[in-house]
Amino acid sequence: MSQRPPVLIVGAGPAGLVLALTLVQNGVPVRIIDKKPVYHSGERGAGIMPRTLEVYEFLGVLPDILKGARTDVKLRVAQVGAGLEDYKEVYIPCPPMAPAPAFPRLQGYFLGQCHAEHILRSHLAKYSCHVELGTELRTFEQFSDHVEALIVKINANGEEVRETFITEWLVGTDGGRGVVRKQLGLTFLGETREDQSVLGEVRLEGPNDGYWHVWGGFSTTLVSIRPTEKADVFWILTGGREADHGQLSSDHQALEQHIRLVTGLPIKLVEVLNLTHYRFNIRMVDKFGEGRVFVAGDAAHVHSPAGGQGMNSSVMDAFNLGWKLALVYKNLAPSTLLSTYSEERLPVIAQMLQTTTSLLNTVVKGGFDEAFQGVDDNQAERTRALELFQLTVNYRWSSIVLDEGTDPVPDDGILPGPGGDRIRAGDRAPEAAGLVTISGDLPSTSPTTSLFRLFKPTCHTLLIFTPKPSDCEAIFATLTRYSRIPICTAVILPSSAFSLESPISATHTTDHVLKDCDGRAYQGYSVHLGSLKLVVVRPDGVVGAVVNDAEGLERYLSRVFANQ
Repeated sequence: MSQRPPVLIVGAGPAGLVLALTLVQNGVPVRIIDKKPVYHSGERGAGIMPRTLEVYEFLGVLPDILKGARTDVKLRVAQVGAGLEDYKEVYIPCPPMAPAPAFPRLQGYFLGQCHAEHILRSHLAKYSCHVELGTELRTFEQFSDHVEALIVKINANGEEVRETFITEWLVGTDGGRGVVRKQLGLTFLGETREDQSVLGEVRLEGPNDGYWHVWGGFSTTLVSIRPTEKADVFWILTGGREADHGQLSSDHQALEQHIRLVTGLPIKLVEVLNLTHYRFNIRMVDKFGEGRVFVAGDAAHVHSPAGGQGMNSSVMDAFNLGWKLALVYKNLAPSTLLSTYSEERLPVIAQMLQTTTSLLNTVVKGGFDEAFQGVDDNQAERTRALELFQLTVNYRWSSIVLDEGTDPVPDDGILPGPGGDRIRAGDRAPEAAGLVTISGDLPSTSPTTSLFRLFKPTCHTLLIFTPKPSDCEAIFATLTRYSRIPICTAVILPSSAFSLESPISATHTTDHVLKDCDGRAYQGYSVHLGSLKLVVVRPDGVVGAVVNDAEGLERYLSRVFANQ
């Protein structure tokens, strides 16, 4: 019998790896297993949305992600047989709703999922946490205070080696066909479409101009070829209602002839690295967990490729669950906090499936160019683009967020709230750069920082917007009653402040005193100059509370840390 670590993660894709990394950074021991004997190879899930980049920044992996990611891939759509001559260049642009400080990196990045997983594993290794390959979860049984899992490995002699592993929580990130969801008895509501495709990675001799090319459409026949991080390797999607998908996935000569016919180019298929016959599945669970067992990522929801949301939504699942699980494990929060994982993620995924399914229907019926036309000029399309970027995903309805804001800020087109209004509890916490670090009197030359450098998956961040730090004594007194809770505090002064009032008091009770020289933080967080406003940012980069005083702060903290 084995006992510990307290969390067993089944499945080592992006969701499992992000969850593991979030937990180990919080000091929670993790065991992560995967039944595959080797690591996944391939480009699936290559599109990384801006919100996922922000999560990677909070986890400290973003520099490594950006080293390999591509941002220069543009889409060209042509008719069947048109070659490289008669095409339409299609942009999925940065919606012009906010400047860079509120919406950084307003574009999708491309990095093969296998490369992203390698980076996440390398960061996990820094915490002596490694994926156990060839390790399968067969069954599990949960009790009031633990979960017993039957784990099976195959030894060098081909014999099964069984292990009963006792853990406190089990999380299934084992994909759409995984065992955790099935044994937990969760429904998987949705549909399997008749529309099919063949996709994978191939080596080609042909167009290598850096563009993502699409010929034809799903309503007839199509070929989509996108460059990857390797110069001679391409991600390919082909099929359509007139294609023989079984033959294309099994007969490489037929696949090459199909590519040449549809593209109108003498492309040579050098090698097939991997190829999958794929039917569009659109499904989700009725809840994200039961008792001490949870599901995340593809184990909880599967999407069509339209909109590139599968991997990105999986990362958001894991990041939402990770900080809550860490607090409960440390006895800093009640176990009821874990119920908010399903409460928050279920409506988000339901809405995201509606969005991506609508986009899929447009692509299948009208083609890629129709699906993305008019984004620059159409408000609805700009809104959809922000949805796909996941920058407007919010949990405003959550039982653990608290919003005491009353006065809406006039919409001047640059505020980061999902509706173009003031930032609200449950929204994504926006970035604000150009903050000058203060220590006593403002020095003549000061280093600058940004809010994203403060946000961590290991703590809540309390932003205290005030022109007078001496007014914060009641706030600091409230925090002393939560001394065990990891809370980073930052007093943010308006640009009009020339010096600190009572600087010793402020600097001795807060982690940071910052001056918002460019006004980006006050504007981004919808704070009126001269007023006191408290914004609590959760470990997942979501605004947990917008309150007006210490009493409001106490109300929020008691919701999350009710046993303190």
